[in-house]
Amino acid sequence: MARQFSTARTVLRLALAASTAVGAWLLAPALDAEQERLIFSVESANAQTPAPSPDNRRRRDVTPAPQPAPPGAPAPAPATLSQQQQALVARVEQYLNSITTMKARFLQTAGNGAVSSGTYYVRRPGRLRFEYDPPVPILIVADGTQVTMVDFKQQDFSQWPIGWTAASFLVAENLRLSGDITVTDARLVNGDIQITMYQTKRPNEGRATMIVQDSPMLLKGWAITDAKGNQVSVSLTKVESGIDLSKISFRFSENEMKSHAPN
Repeated sequence: MARQFSTARTVLRLALAASTAVGAWLLAPALDAEQERLIFSVESANAQTPAPSPDNRRRRDVTPAPQPAPPGAPAPAPATLSQQQQALVARVEQYLNSITTMKARFLQTAGNGAVSSGTYYVRRPGRLRFEYDPPVPILIVADGTQVTMVDFKQQDFSQWPIGWTAASFLVAENLRLSGDITVTDARLVNGDIQITMYQTKRPNEGRATMIVQDSPMLLKGWAITDAKGNQVSVSLTKVESGIDLSKISFRFSENEMKSHAPN
């Protein structure tokens, strides 16, 4: 193997996830104030995701899939949405499926008060890029096949098949807010639609609330609470959609990593 993937101090927080058809808004990196490291929310895929092949170089060096978390609190009873709530969910689903490309600035706030910012890019299907501002030395890219988290300071990286992560919600070709996802609440608050949901097959691992401006419809951010009560919120500003992102790289490059090496 050309490079030994470093897993030291990389925390895989099992939060809320979904199958290969859902999840970029659940990609919730957060700063650990004590370790000054990224906490990357990553989740195992459902049974539809094939196991890594030893003959496939892209897969051979991939971090093993995280194991399911032990059972927590009793699973919540399924929510029954009113017709009005179902209409809100349908509108948000239609809006998200209309997005082909997106660029936005993001401000991320962790429960411990740590704040970080950066630029977020999406190109459906399958591609996203979280580009953190200094001093955070982190880049996250998804190329449609795998997700790579790069640590410029440590000069190392970790990779997962995209189906093993919660990294395919906005980048899914056909996005659904049903089936693998259970919506527990949908409401209109001060001109914003708030959709709260959890992973249907893993109901004890947390909740996510997506916030979409009602008119005109615009993704404003999301908030995640994991099974331990840890919270991360991400707010988006300067959102642009339907723009040309042909010059944006959604692939991991060792040359890019080396170009950001500390002096």
